[in-house]
Amino acid sequence: MSKPETPILVTDMLKKSFGGIQATNGLSLKLYKGKVIGLIGPNGAGKTTAFNLTTGFLKPDEGKITYKGNDITGFSPHKISNLGIVRTWQNLRLFMDMTVLDHVLLARQNQPGESLLLAIIKPSKVRKVQKSDLERSLQILQLLGLQDKRHVYAEDLSYAEQKLLSLARIIAMEADVLLLDEPMSGLDGNSLEMAKRLVHDLAVKEGKAICLIEHNVDFVADACDRILFLDQGQVIAEGTPQEIMANEHLTKIYFGE
Repeated sequence: MSKPETPILVTDMLKKSFGGIQATNGLSLKLYKGKVIGLIGPNGAGKTTAFNLTTGFLKPDEGKITYKGNDITGFSPHKISNLGIVRTWQNLRLFMDMTVLDHVLLARQNQPGESLLLAIIKPSKVRKVQKSDLERSLQILQLLGLQDKRHVYAEDLSYAEQKLLSLARIIAMEADVLLLDEPMSGLDGNSLEMAKRLVHDLAVKEGKAICLIEHNVDFVADACDRILFLDQGQVIAEGTPQEIMANEHLTKIYFGE
């Protein structure tokens, strides 16, 4: 008998309120390496709040977050990111006066060149890592079709290209858990297909645990292994994309009567 799969990230009964509004009310989810989980639900269901809690930008009123079996509840965003949990943002948060390549290079973790001492006593090691970071950054840009834009400033990109750059930046961090907040909004058909393949390869080929919030129902159905349906800060249904999409009660909540 095979051993049950162990989740890499677990949120357990998270509660968060803002004044009298309950943003999450006992929210629990599990993320697994190699799997893509989709969060869907009407506006105000608590989806983005769930990401903010998981990545330390909000602290839960109640509940617990564990990563690789360790309690990380209340950790700072910087510490959570360094552990291997990263996210994108709806508003992108790019540096508009920085080039595409510099965005990706900056996202690389644990760069020895940041240490003046290492740069002085082990310059060859620093150069080796810098070369490796450059090669990996160019590879990521190639995957996203941005290699020809590597010297272009972010402000001169189209909105779709800026969205792809935000994806490139978190991929460059080599994290185990990727939380993608509406990554497909603003993308055209070709970019959507590229992003879909990328999400699949990150999960299946690189073993990333991916959770995404997305209003593009077709993309969610194609990209996700399972879907969690949120309403009023709770998971009210979980299943395969086919099961969730076939549920008339859920579609009425999501799309209205």
